[in-house]
Order: sequence, then structure tokens, then C-alpha cells
Amino acid sequence: MNEKITIDLKGVPQTLLFPLIGRAKFSQESYSPIHDKKAIELVASLNYDFDKLLSVTNVRQSTLFWMARAYHFDEAIKTYLKKHPKAVIVNLGCGLDTTFYRTDNGQLLWIDIDLPDVIDLREKLLPPPNRVEYIKKSVLDFSWVDDIKQFGNDVFFFAGGFFMYFKEDQIKSIFSAIANQFSNANLIFDNISPRGLKQANEMLKKSNMQDALLQWGIYDGKELEAWSSKIKVVSTFPYFKSIKSKYNFPLSFKIVMYFFDFFHKSGIIHLKFI
Repeated sequence: MNEKITIDLKGVPQTLLFPLIGRAKFSQESYSPIHDKKAIELVASLNYDFDKLLSVTNVRQSTLFWMARAYHFDEAIKTYLKKHPKAVIVNLGCGLDTTFYRTDNGQLLWIDIDLPDVIDLREKLLPPPNRVEYIKKSVLDFSWVDDIKQFGNDVFFFAGGFFMYFKEDQIKSIFSAIANQFSNANLIFDNISPRGLKQANEMLKKSNMQDALLQWGIYDGKELEAWSSKIKVVSTFPYFKSIKSKYNFPLSFKIVMYFFDFFHKSGIIHLKFI
């Protein structure tokens, strides 16, 4: 039996555990819109007290959001691949994300970008399959742009639980780097409102991750078009759009979903750079 791997991450990288346990937890439920076998395998392979993490109230509630985000990203990537089957899919701040294993069409090229310590862990747990490249760089080290440009022109970026850890001027610089070098590229990511930042940061503090607090959020994704004439908002929609009624979630979950979507309109934002 393989020995479990101990995680030793600090700062923002340690938050990769949140979406991982969220996907693994829901993937074992019949009513879930995602079924992520890789996430279940990863949780089983790590020497980490996930039960303790889930005992934090806000963490337990937030698993709904990580499940919904995975669903929407999967759908967006699959839709893009129908028109561009040999596209380059770029995961910014990949952590231990397993979207590749749920969306691979056998033709795409996949690129995961994250800090060196995260990619080192990823290489142990998820050695890159064929057509998958790992890039060990900060997303603020824009040399990754040249790394990606060599692979093709049809590029779809996504970033889950990522931009909210940066300051607004840093995010603008990332968007600018993409817009200037990848004409017609798409980007989908999740957003948190400024009001939601406080609640999320309380969850992080209770989880002993106070060195990984969130810094950025907006109420309306349409605000991003004011940043640059090259940014076009394709769509913005709440986290639980199309899943809260489509799938047979327990009533308590549905109540949370309906109330959250009513008050938060821009949970998922899809941009195109023109």
C-alpha cells in the first residue's frame, strides 16, 4: 500500500485543499452534477485531516460553491472544444485541479500553471499525462505568455478561486498580458463580491489560513469592460444557475442556492479578449 503524502504548503497555495475536498465530497453523491474520481483518489492519497477542515461551518457550506464552479467550468470548456477540438486550455493557478480528467477530448493541449512548490506536489500526485504541460511560475511572471504562445492560437483560459487573492492592479496586468498576446482568447473565472470577501476571510481564519486572505471582488462582472476596450464580457451568472433545479439536491442545499443566487448575480464571469 502506497504511503500517504504529507502536504507542507504555506500562504495561498494551501487553499488548494478547499476545492479538492469539495469536488471529492460531492462526487460521492448520486445527485451531484460532477463525478470526479480523481479528486476522490487524491483525497485518499493525502496525509491530511479533511474531516477537521470540513468541521469548520463555512467550509462545509462552501463545498456547494466549489462543486458548482467545477460544473460551470466543465460546461464552458466542453462547449469551446466543440468548435476548437485542438484548443489550448490553460489553467491559471491550477493547484490540484482535475478538470482535465473530466473534459479531455483526446485532442486538446492542456497547460497547468502554478508556483513551483504547488507543481512539485502536483507532479507527485498527478504526473502529467500526454498532451499536458506543467509550468512552474507565478502568473505574475509573464514569461509564461511566451511558453504558451508556441502551442497554438485557440486558447481558453480558466481560473478557479484565483483572482480574488490578488490586488486589482495585479489582475489588470494579467488581463492585459492575455489581451495583448492572445487575440480572441476566452477566460472564465469565479468572482466574489466585496461583501462576500469578509465572510470568506473569516472561513480562512477559522481554518488556520490567515496568511491567505482574499483581496479582490466586484459586484458586477460588467465593470471589467471599463478596464480595457479589449475586454468583452460574454456572460455573467450566479453560481447555481441551471443546477439548483436541474439536479435533485436536498432541500436544505436548494434553499442556500436560491437565496445566494438571488443576492449575488455575478459568481461566474466569462470574458473574451478582442
